[in-house]
Amino acid sequence: MTRLIPPELLARIEAHELWVQTLKAEGQEFAAGKMDLHDLDLSGRHFSRISLPGVNLDQAVLRGTNMSDAIFTEASFVQAVLDEARLIKTDASESRFVQASMHKVNAVRAEFIAADMHQADLAESNFSYVDFSKANLEDVNFQDTDVRHAYFHRAHVAHANFTGAAFADTALAGTIGMEDARADWITVGEEKAPRRLEGEQAREWLLAEAAKPLPAWFVKTFGN
Repeated sequence: MTRLIPPELLARIEAHELWVQTLKAEGQEFAAGKMDLHDLDLSGRHFSRISLPGVNLDQAVLRGTNMSDAIFTEASFVQAVLDEARLIKTDASESRFVQASMHKVNAVRAEFIAADMHQADLAESNFSYVDFSKANLEDVNFQDTDVRHAYFHRAHVAHANFTGAAFADTALAGTIGMEDARADWITVGEEKAPRRLEGEQAREWLLAEAAKPLPAWFVKTFGN
C-alpha cells in the first residue's frame, strides 16, 4: 500500500522544486545519500536535476513525475509505477526496474547501462537515443515503443516483446537472446518514411542486426 509523503520530506521536495523553478535563486537543492522512499506516492513531483544514487523507490508511485537530468544510479524501482514520467537525459545505470510499469515514459537520451529491467513494461514509450548496453531486458514489453538510435550492445533481450517498436540506426550488435525475442511486426527507418516488417521478415532483421560485430569503441571500453 502506498504511503503519503512525510511532512519533513515533503518540505525538502518542495524546496527542491522551487530551486529548479527559480533557476537556483530560491529554495534549496535536494541533497541526500541513499534514501528509503519505497511505497511513497510521488506522482507529479518535480525531481529534475536531483541526485539520488542508491535510492530505494520499490513499489513507489511516480506517475507523471519529472525525473529528467537526474542521477538515479544503482537505485531500485522494483514494481514501481512510472507511467508518463519524464526521464530525459537521466542516468539510471546499474539500477533495478524489475517489473516496473513504465507506460508512455519519455526517456530520450537516458542511460540504463547494466540496469536490471527484466519483466518491466515499457509500452508506448519514447526510449530513443537511450543506452541499454549490458542491461537485463529479458521479458521486457517494448510494444509500440520508440527505440530509434538506442544502444543495446550486450543487452539480454530473451523473451522481450518488440511488436510495434520503431527502429532506426538502433545499435543491436552483440545483443544476447534475440532468437527468443518476439516481434509480430516492427518499423525500420526514420519517422518520416518508416518501413514495416512483419512476421519472419521482422525476426530475420532483428537477428541480423544482433549478429553484427560489436563496435571497436565498445570492446575497448567494456570488453567482449
